[in-house]
Amino acid sequence: MSKVTPNASGTRMIALAARALVAALCGFLAVDSHAQAADGRRVATPVSVGVFPGGFNWPLWVVKDRHLDANTGLDIRISGIRNSEEQMTGLETGRFDLVMTGFDNVVAYGGVHRKPALPTVVAFMGGDNGLLTLVGRPGFSSFEVLKGARLGVDSERTGYAFALYGLLEKHGIDRTSYSVVRAGGVKQRFEALQAGSIDATLLVSPFDVVASEGGAQRIASVSSELGAYQGYVGATRRQWAISNRQTVVSYIRSYRRALNWLFDPRNKDAALQIYLRNMEGSTLAQARQAYDVLVSSPEGIEPRARFSLRGAEQVVRLRRQYGGPTWSALTTARVYYDPTFYRLSAPSSD
Repeated sequence: MSKVTPNASGTRMIALAARALVAALCGFLAVDSHAQAADGRRVATPVSVGVFPGGFNWPLWVVKDRHLDANTGLDIRISGIRNSEEQMTGLETGRFDLVMTGFDNVVAYGGVHRKPALPTVVAFMGGDNGLLTLVGRPGFSSFEVLKGARLGVDSERTGYAFALYGLLEKHGIDRTSYSVVRAGGVKQRFEALQAGSIDATLLVSPFDVVASEGGAQRIASVSSELGAYQGYVGATRRQWAISNRQTVVSYIRSYRRALNWLFDPRNKDAALQIYLRNMEGSTLAQARQAYDVLVSSPEGIEPRARFSLRGAEQVVRLRRQYGGPTWSALTTARVYYDPTFYRLSAPSSD
């Protein structure tokens, strides 16, 4: 059989085609989410995001203040919610395109994975390790006094309740030794603690800092007691992410650019002002404390929005242990996280 050798013209055509393909792929990966109006103007793509109130939204505040969403072709619209049920129902019904939520909510509303179907809700980036601290009102300053106490949670079977159960069991306090009060999201739990309608709860920084200023006692942190824990994540409906891939990628890019700006010490004073404009009632001293906890501390906001699979497996383990028979079949956290979007958003150095 004779050997076929392409001629020079054919070789050039193949090379040109290859270059065109590479250029097209690079262009696709680099493009942001601008839509185009009928007259040719670039129009930002609106993206609704449901969030719990709190300082952990600092990167999103920076996105809006510095117009980083517009730079990636988005118009990010932030809406506050009161509890995880409102947030995840809003995601399901289309009120929100994306949510920033605890990873356990992704598992809870994604459902038990049964092959070949994948969970309907998926995380696409990380945020923090939970920033969770068990805080008691005056007189409830240690594990020993929590027997018989009223402990506030968002919901008995979602959010951070399982982390609370695990923390208490580690210290010899079983589920029958205290009462659970459904108190809402972190802001509502903070207010309930201040009002004395609950005795202790898990608070997200910097609510624990503010609570301690009012006489509450910080008892223990989840990460120090239980180890790696995946807290805040970006999440959405899996099908929506597939249909709007570039929007998700652009969102992550906006968020990561905000992180780069926030973690630059030269921007600290400006960052504090952004915090004060968004955290109603905060003082400059509290903003500085929040900066120390959320930005300066290695236990604060994840500086690159990376997702911790190890921390996610901890979340799944706790749900499997405390979620009841429905969740005993949980296997791995991997099916609740799709790294594709983060990889497309990230510089090659990551």
